[in-house]
Amino acid sequence: MRNWLKRHMQVFFYTLGQFTRNRLNVSMTLLALGIGFSIPVVMYSVVDSVSNIGGLWQERPQITLYLNKSINDTQIESLKLKLSKDPRFGEIQFISADDGLKELAQTTSLIRPLPCSMKTRCPRYSWFSRGQPTA
Repeated sequence: MRNWLKRHMQVFFYTLGQFTRNRLNVSMTLLALGIGFSIPVVMYSVVDSVSNIGGLWQERPQITLYLNKSINDTQIESLKLKLSKDPRFGEIQFISADDGLKELAQTTSLIRPLPCSMKTRCPRYSWFSRGQPTA
């Protein structure tokens, strides 16, 4: 066993000596190996990111408006009416601070007070329609 370890140490130091004598060749070889090993990682990351983005494109866009804590019911209804008249907004849903807190507690483990909000789903839009909703 001692002889085996001695021979391995000799080969290790011989190889290390060869590396120090041929620095440019070794550097180019290590660079090629590094690039070769990193290409699959980069490709996996790109494919994973594109698939995640593709999944988000299937959903309709959603906007959440956070309201001031001092807003009253008549102001809420006035804002809801104003937003419902705009063709860029679809279904408008009022969510109280308590309901928002319950929804947050269901989706995450973080609990903190939230202000009132309104949630709306936007109808489908074409990039070429200049803001006019498409059917």
